[in-house]
Amino acid sequence: MSEIKVPTFDELVKTELTKFDAVVPKIEELKAQFLPLTIIDFNDTEGYKAVAEALKFVVKRRTSIEDKRKELKADSLAYGKAVDTRAREITQMLSPIEEHLRVQKEKVDNELIRIETEKELEKQLVIQNRHKSLLDVGMQLIDNQYINYNYPEYSSFPTINLETLSDEDFDSHIAILKNLYNLEEFKRLGEEKRIAEQKANFEEEQLKLKAEQQAIYQEKLDMRLEVLTNLGCAVSGITDFVFYKTISIVTTNEIKLMTIQEWSNKLVEIKQRIAKFEQNIVDEASEVERLQKEKEDEEVKVKLQMIANMKEKEKIAYYATQILKVERPEMTTIKWNNELKKIITFISNYVEIDGK
Repeated sequence: MSEIKVPTFDELVKTELTKFDAVVPKIEELKAQFLPLTIIDFNDTEGYKAVAEALKFVVKRRTSIEDKRKELKADSLAYGKAVDTRAREITQMLSPIEEHLRVQKEKVDNELIRIETEKELEKQLVIQNRHKSLLDVGMQLIDNQYINYNYPEYSSFPTINLETLSDEDFDSHIAILKNLYNLEEFKRLGEEKRIAEQKANFEEEQLKLKAEQQAIYQEKLDMRLEVLTNLGCAVSGITDFVFYKTISIVTTNEIKLMTIQEWSNKLVEIKQRIAKFEQNIVDEASEVERLQKEKEDEEVKVKLQMIANMKEKEKIAYYATQILKVERPEMTTIKWNNELKKIITFISNYVEIDGK
């Protein structure tokens, strides 16, 4: 049986595309025929007509080429769809087999992953526990090693040892570090206790000293306040100011903090201020008395001048009025009560007011 030669896809495409080759020479003829055509201006009707007819002809030829393209391509599109459909059918046939094989393989793969994960977790747990063990015996992690400068012979422990050392070797190393740590911790606690006791004793002494100072200050304050009280001063019930009447003299806090010399100087100053304050009161009273006397003298002068300007009858009336202003004595007998009334009636005759 002779072998039937089936053209390849590229050969089929090449054969079909040669159908367009016959058009190429015609296109060159059309270029030579139509490209020289131009329209001079708006009034060039012949040029416009020639260009319009040529355009119509070229458009018709291009449309026929497009129609031919769709015709030739239709078969290839149908073929592509048929290939896609058949490929999906075959894929669906293979899918159950592929899924079965994948499930079987994943069982083992997942178990291997689980085993590796458990190993890694165990490894990390060991590293964490060893890290904590080193910290518990005073080691510090600096860069990529654990260090404690108090242990010269064991001052460096590389982090890689967390993974590489066997349990026996690591435990042996930790045992040595623990003994050293316990010794250092014992020394540290002893030193801390000694320092704490010293601090407590110091604070107790400071409290005693402070209490003694407060007692001295209070005794000093009481004595000095007694001196000020004898001078007439008093302590404010709201503030710590000491007042002499209306002026502020000093504060109790200032009093108790003053030295003997400072207090002596301050006491002289306070006495001077009190004396000045009292003198000001005397001076003010004298000034008030003087002004009052001047006022009274002026009033007497005015009255005397007023009386001098009066007529004789007015003087008698004024005098009688002044007599009637005097408080009347209380008479215990009818006789002298009547006599008093006669006198008042007599005097009232000389005034122009009711002499009741």
